[in-house]
Amino acid sequence: MEITEAMPGPAPQFPTHVVPTVEAAGAVAEKAAPPQSTPADCAAAAEHAPAAARSAEVERGWSADLVGPLGPTEHFDARTVTVRALTGVGLSALYGLALGSRDGGWALLTDALAVPMALIAVCIVGMPALFIAFAFLDAPIEPKGMAMVSARSLATAGLVLAGLAPAAALFIVTTEGRMAAVLIGSFGLLLGAAFGLRALLFDVVRTLSGARITTQLAAVVACLVFCAFAVLLSARVIESFGSLMSILALIEGAS
Repeated sequence: MEITEAMPGPAPQFPTHVVPTVEAAGAVAEKAAPPQSTPADCAAAAEHAPAAARSAEVERGWSADLVGPLGPTEHFDARTVTVRALTGVGLSALYGLALGSRDGGWALLTDALAVPMALIAVCIVGMPALFIAFAFLDAPIEPKGMAMVSARSLATAGLVLAGLAPAAALFIVTTEGRMAAVLIGSFGLLLGAAFGLRALLFDVVRTLSGARITTQLAAVVACLVFCAFAVLLSARVIESFGSLMSILALIEGAS
């Protein structure tokens, strides 16, 4: 029997795309690895912030800061509350000047004081009573939150009254009958009160969004009762200290 000796053949060749070399694997890993950010890159990214966010900050004006809705995470700030309240009271005096423009003289001062006094009286007399009503209803609202709500309501009413002041002065001065002037002035006051009380109601509902539904409904009813009380109290204060809305002036004008 003859035994043939196997001749050594060529070494098997493996395709390079199946078994990658170590150098190729390292190159692929370097390409797949995310680039490391340097402090200079972070600073450049912060400098080139999205244009939409920057434009949103620029477009927010002073009126939005004054009467903008309260956010769910907005914290109590005594300075912001004071600025909103004082600004609202000061702007409402412009409408008082419009009411006193018909009689002129001393009436300009009395009416300019009567309208802000009405707003202050509502806050001093009505707001504590409303807060006590919320306490009886077990509504989760704190005194600081009540102060923020009151300040925004004052600012809203004052801003609306200041916007209506020029038109009110024009109609009050040019109207022939005094009763018609009183109706025009009363309409502007009611409009300003409506916007201010609307802001109050919306902020209370937003603050009590996490409470029980029965508590929310009871709080809304309490706010509506407070709205009626605020309108009556304001009318009484303006009638007592103002000149255009006084009962004696109306009687003299009718006679």
